[in-house]
Amino acid sequence: MQPLTIRAGWTEEDLIETLRDVRSLSRPRIIMKYVGGVLLLMCGVLFLLLGAMQSLYYGSLMVACFLFAALLLLDAPISLWRLRQNLRANPDMQQPMVISFDEHGMTIHQRKIEQRIDWKMFSRFHDLPRCFVLASKSHRYTLPKRWLSPAEQDELRAMVGERLPNKA
Repeated sequence: MQPLTIRAGWTEEDLIETLRDVRSLSRPRIIMKYVGGVLLLMCGVLFLLLGAMQSLYYGSLMVACFLFAALLLLDAPISLWRLRQNLRANPDMQQPMVISFDEHGMTIHQRKIEQRIDWKMFSRFHDLPRCFVLASKSHRYTLPKRWLSPAEQDELRAMVGERLPNKA
């Protein structure tokens, strides 16, 4: 089997696209965060109407509801902001890298790093609209589809299907 080799580097657009796709893997949790945030906002308004300005008790409950609602509702924008900051602060992330897939697993070569991951380390494979995700117990390796030609995407799907038949 001939190795599949990809040469690319992360851009801000790649990070945004893959974040959107990867977030879809945990959609029920995201929906619950937004529902919880909206409910907390409603509770905060209720406490405001009940007399938050006259009572320290209702005032404290109102502030707590608004703070927790903000944390839940701002999770996605904060995650995106943190990813952008990491990309800007870490020039190595923007450096070209070579990712190879062969019969043994995946190898990532970057300027200062070489990482080898055997197929047996991967527990899941997700074929999402804009990226592929290979997941181990502790990491998610995302690969934007625009880094690969349609033929290379098919080759990767076939390779993963052979190596992780019950996990795709």
